[in-house]
Amino acid sequence: MFKLYKLGKTISHTEAANIIGQHFQPIRDKLLNTLQLHDQVSQEPEHLSLIHASINQKSAELRPISFSSAIDLRKNRKYLPYAAFPLLALIIICLRHRV
Repeated sequence: MFKLYKLGKTISHTEAANIIGQHFQPIRDKLLNTLQLHDQVSQEPEHLSLIHASINQKSAELRPISFSSAIDLRKNRKYLPYAAFPLLALIIICLRHRV
Protein backbone atom coordinates (compact mmCIF):
# COMPACT_ATOMS: atom_id res chain seq x y z
CA MET A 1 0.00 0.00 0.00
CA PHE A 2 2.81 2.38 0.85
CA LYS A 3 4.47 1.94 -2.54
CA LEU A 4 1.17 2.50 -4.31
CA TYR A 5 0.77 5.94 -2.76
CA LYS A 6 4.52 6.65 -2.84
CA LEU A 7 4.73 6.93 0.92
CA GLY A 8 7.83 4.78 1.32
CA LYS A 9 11.33 5.10 -0.02
CA THR A 10 11.45 5.51 -3.80
CA ILE A 11 14.42 4.97 -6.08
CA SER A 12 15.65 7.18 -8.87
CA HIS A 13 15.39 6.30 -12.53
CA THR A 14 19.14 5.76 -12.62
CA GLU A 15 18.98 3.29 -9.72
CA ALA A 16 16.10 1.49 -11.44
CA ALA A 17 18.10 1.35 -14.68
CA ASN A 18 21.03 -0.20 -12.81
CA ILE A 19 18.76 -2.84 -11.29
CA ILE A 20 17.20 -3.61 -14.68
CA GLY A 21 20.67 -3.69 -16.23
CA GLN A 22 21.74 -6.41 -13.80
CA HIS A 23 19.05 -8.68 -15.20
CA PHE A 24 19.35 -7.60 -18.84
CA GLN A 25 23.04 -7.05 -19.57
CA PRO A 26 22.64 -6.16 -23.28
CA ILE A 27 20.54 -3.08 -22.50
CA ARG A 28 22.33 -1.81 -19.40
CA ASP A 29 24.39 0.94 -21.06
CA LYS A 30 21.68 1.84 -23.57
CA LEU A 31 19.14 2.38 -20.83
CA LEU A 32 21.49 4.56 -18.79
CA ASN A 33 22.47 6.54 -21.90
CA THR A 34 18.81 7.15 -22.72
CA LEU A 35 18.18 8.49 -19.22
CA GLN A 36 21.23 10.74 -19.45
CA LEU A 37 20.01 12.08 -22.79
CA HIS A 38 16.62 12.79 -21.23
CA ASP A 39 18.34 14.78 -18.47
CA GLN A 40 20.24 16.79 -21.11
CA VAL A 41 17.00 18.12 -22.62
CA SER A 42 16.59 20.66 -19.82
CA GLN A 43 20.30 21.49 -19.73
CA GLU A 44 20.79 22.04 -23.47
CA PRO A 45 17.53 23.27 -25.03
CA GLU A 46 19.37 24.52 -28.13
CA HIS A 47 20.13 20.89 -29.10
CA LEU A 48 16.59 19.69 -28.46
CA SER A 49 15.96 18.08 -31.87
CA LEU A 50 19.32 16.26 -31.84
CA ILE A 51 18.73 14.96 -28.31
CA HIS A 52 15.21 13.79 -29.20
CA ALA A 53 16.56 11.98 -32.26
CA SER A 54 19.18 10.26 -30.10
CA ILE A 55 16.54 9.27 -27.52
CA ASN A 56 14.33 7.82 -30.28
CA GLN A 57 17.27 5.86 -31.68
CA LYS A 58 18.20 4.44 -28.26
CA SER A 59 14.55 3.63 -27.52
CA ALA A 60 14.26 1.69 -30.78
CA GLU A 61 17.32 -0.35 -29.80
CA LEU A 62 15.74 -1.17 -26.42
CA ARG A 63 12.47 -2.56 -27.79
CA PRO A 64 13.33 -6.19 -28.70
CA ILE A 65 13.93 -7.42 -25.13
CA SER A 66 12.86 -10.88 -24.05
CA PHE A 67 11.77 -10.66 -20.42
CA SER A 68 11.72 -14.44 -20.12
CA SER A 69 15.51 -14.35 -20.31
CA ALA A 70 15.59 -12.62 -16.90
CA ILE A 71 14.03 -15.61 -15.18
CA ASP A 72 16.29 -18.56 -14.47
CA LEU A 73 13.87 -21.44 -14.03
CA ARG A 74 16.58 -23.66 -12.56
CA LYS A 75 16.91 -21.31 -9.58
CA ASN A 76 13.15 -21.34 -9.04
CA ARG A 77 12.72 -25.13 -8.99
CA LYS A 78 13.13 -25.16 -5.23
CA TYR A 79 9.83 -23.26 -4.92
CA LEU A 80 7.88 -25.80 -6.98
CA PRO A 81 6.66 -27.82 -3.96
CA TYR A 82 5.17 -24.63 -2.49
CA ALA A 83 3.23 -24.00 -5.70
CA ALA A 84 1.94 -27.58 -6.01
CA PHE A 85 -0.69 -27.38 -3.26
CA PRO A 86 -2.27 -24.07 -4.36
CA LEU A 87 -2.36 -25.26 -7.98
CA LEU A 88 -3.96 -28.54 -6.96
CA ALA A 89 -6.54 -26.67 -4.87
CA LEU A 90 -7.29 -24.34 -7.80
CA ILE A 91 -7.77 -27.27 -10.17
CA ILE A 92 -10.13 -28.99 -7.73
CA ILE A 93 -12.18 -25.81 -7.30
CA CYS A 94 -12.43 -25.31 -11.06
CA LEU A 95 -13.49 -28.92 -11.63
CA ARG A 96 -16.16 -28.76 -8.91
CA HIS A 97 -17.71 -25.60 -10.36
CA ARG A 98 -17.96 -27.18 -13.82
CA VAL A 99 -20.06 -30.11 -12.61
